[in-house]
Amino acid sequence: QQQGADGSGSTNEREMRIGRLQRQKVRVSRNRILDSAAKVMEMYSSQKAVLEVEYFGEVGTGLGPTLEFYTLLSHDLQKVALGMWRSNSGDKVSMQIDRDEIEDGKSYAVRDREIVQAPLGLFPRPWPSTADVSEGGQFHKVIEYFRLLGRVMAKALQDGRLLDVPLSTAFY
Repeated sequence: QQQGADGSGSTNEREMRIGRLQRQKVRVSRNRILDSAAKVMEMYSSQKAVLEVEYFGEVGTGLGPTLEFYTLLSHDLQKVALGMWRSNSGDKVSMQIDRDEIEDGKSYAVRDREIVQAPLGLFPRPWPSTADVSEGGQFHKVIEYFRLLGRVMAKALQDGRLLDVPLSTAFY
């Protein structure tokens, strides 16, 4: 407690609290980062404890695996296959849902590894007005991914972590 020269504490001075931050250890699957992150954020995003990540089947916890988790999650949320982001490449395929590509496993696997290229930053992809009711499940999934992104961003800010998600100025 800080005291003035006369021995009395000043009421307008900022109160200082020194203490240890609470940590919450979570175990996630490296192969299913999005699913793991959704569960972790559902359970722990509202808590003030700092997340500390470890991976199933791997030794190690702490800052390294935690930062890697946020990086892997950031990159997974930028995948073309999720259908979240508008592409500035002029590629019509990323702007539309193409059932042939989704049904063709090989083509889908290639798109699953691709990250959206957006030199001006990421901006949400407009949902085509021609989309029919059968694509409602995909639309719901995209909404869930944006909800996850919001929770992850909030938790990252709270924990003092950086995310590698280059949002466009207009979206930010």
